Amino acid sequence: MKVRTILLCSLLLWAVGAQAAVLFVSPSGDDEADGGEHSPLKSLVEARDRVRELSRGQGDHFVILRNGRHELSKPLNLDERDGGMNGTRVVWKAFPGEVARISGGRVIEGWSQAANGIWTAHVPKIWNFRELFVNGKRRVRARFPDQGYLRIAKAGDDRRTWFLFNEGDLPEIKGVSSLELVFLHDWSISRVGIKSINHGTKRVDLTDGVGCSADHYAMDHFEKQPRYFLENSKQFLNQPGEWYLDPEAELLFYKPMPGEDVSKAEVIAPWSSGIIQAAGKGAPIRNLEFEGLVFEHSHFEIPETGYVEGQASYYEIRGSNQNSGMKRVFTPAAIHLTHAEDCRFSNCEIRHTGGGGIWIGERTRFCSVERSRIHDTSGNGVMLGEDRTRRIGNQIWHDAAPEQISTGNWLIDSEVHHVGQQFYGSVGVWVGITRETLVDRNHIHDLPYTGVSIGWRWDARPTGAADNSVSWNHIHDIMLKLSDGGGIYSLGHQPGSRMLGNRIHGVRVNAGRAESNGMFLDQGTSELLIAGNTIHDIARSPLRFHQASTNYVERNTLVTKKGVPHIRFNNTRPERILEADNVVLEEKE
Repeated sequence: MKVRTILLCSLLLWAVGAQAAVLFVSPSGDDEADGGEHSPLKSLVEARDRVRELSRGQGDHFVILRNGRHELSKPLNLDERDGGMNGTRVVWKAFPGEVARISGGRVIEGWSQAANGIWTAHVPKIWNFRELFVNGKRRVRARFPDQGYLRIAKAGDDRRTWFLFNEGDLPEIKGVSSLELVFLHDWSISRVGIKSINHGTKRVDLTDGVGCSADHYAMDHFEKQPRYFLENSKQFLNQPGEWYLDPEAELLFYKPMPGEDVSKAEVIAPWSSGIIQAAGKGAPIRNLEFEGLVFEHSHFEIPETGYVEGQASYYEIRGSNQNSGMKRVFTPAAIHLTHAEDCRFSNCEIRHTGGGGIWIGERTRFCSVERSRIHDTSGNGVMLGEDRTRRIGNQIWHDAAPEQISTGNWLIDSEVHHVGQQFYGSVGVWVGITRETLVDRNHIHDLPYTGVSIGWRWDARPTGAADNSVSWNHIHDIMLKLSDGGGIYSLGHQPGSRMLGNRIHGVRVNAGRAESNGMFLDQGTSELLIAGNTIHDIARSPLRFHQASTNYVERNTLVTKKGVPHIRFNNTRPERILEADNVVLEEKE
């Protein structure tokens, strides 16, 4: 063991270089220590502050995290003082051969066995979490029915705040104040509280209405009998792996999986609202890197008036007028970079988040996520670029300051899967208003909605988005819960942008009203080159254009079901879609 440790340390010193300054951090360390290999610091905050004290420009600085769980009670905030200067880098990385986990969660201990195989633990009332992880696995917030969905019998008169249910669908429930309705629209969901359930009239009244303010989010707009289920009642706690938190009693109830010893298990719930918040203030944060680290457990609390999703985990904040409409914001990511340049995440894992995974957002340039795995997020997996929310004076930022557009960011050689665990309208990869962004050679799969969403304006007016590339990705088994999306989904004017060489498959018959596709080129999509892609095993058309303008479709292999057109045109003039040298095949029955 001693020889192995010496060898690993030698490799580490070779890797960081002779001029490097190195600090070590361990969960069992001491913040009064000097940060050396044998006297590591304990907290990430102390490590950050020590790096700030070091002189810059004389070599790279490394923060080496030792094995174990490094717990955060709030996000680690980084700014331009924490990046490299004068061409040097600041690198946070795991010690060779060890697993360093940066966690925004807290361990729950002190379990007691109760009746019917249920275990309980004390949880303070102030800790009202929505997710639970046991031995690294997400567990199910107690729900009814245990599998699948119910369908409403009829929407109420206002089509928002009440509905009728079918005979025998819902059990008698003692107290409904903790209940949450999970309601599925075509491409989004709502999560709102329940006011009352009347079995005599078969009526459910909600604390707030479902859906965003736009008319098409009304309860029965897409389907007359849409899907729903209920969540968060102790009465629903009947299946292994389910849990229920009672804040008033300050008790957590959990029904273990077969063979699971709760007294010996690692049980974690999220506490911190994020993990890393890196934002340049006066100047951009530069040359900050993270290598080989695990980021996990972050908390996101939905608004008191409920979570009503617009699209891609972009939800509406009720009662906050923005111009003539309602304000919409993205479900926050556990890792968020803004005003950053040349920052990198490589060989990392991002998982078990209450919102999104990672967002390389506003005013970022040449930042990347490489060879990493992003999975088990409640919101979007990876986000690149910016939406249209930010204002400069009275103008949208990209009209007032087009030079601020995020440019040259990458997601490459990574795996993104099982996102949207709470918010089903989430996407694997979201690319907003951005330039020269590359999404390349990634494996994107097992998603409730769309694989890659690119563009963020619902008409063809310019935003500055251009020259983006979604290329050579393997995208499959998507649209597993919602509809009206695809392996790749696009919006808006994007001159010079390309969708090249992707393989897309595994889109089943839609659960909602609208069909889903290999690629869905939605409103305003224009000036895209779609070339060299292979799209097969799609229940509907491989390509669909809706209110699109001029686009180029060349050298693709498009495999269709019998009687299904290879391109569906919705409110799009076919002559505007310029086809050349495509191979169209029909699947054998």
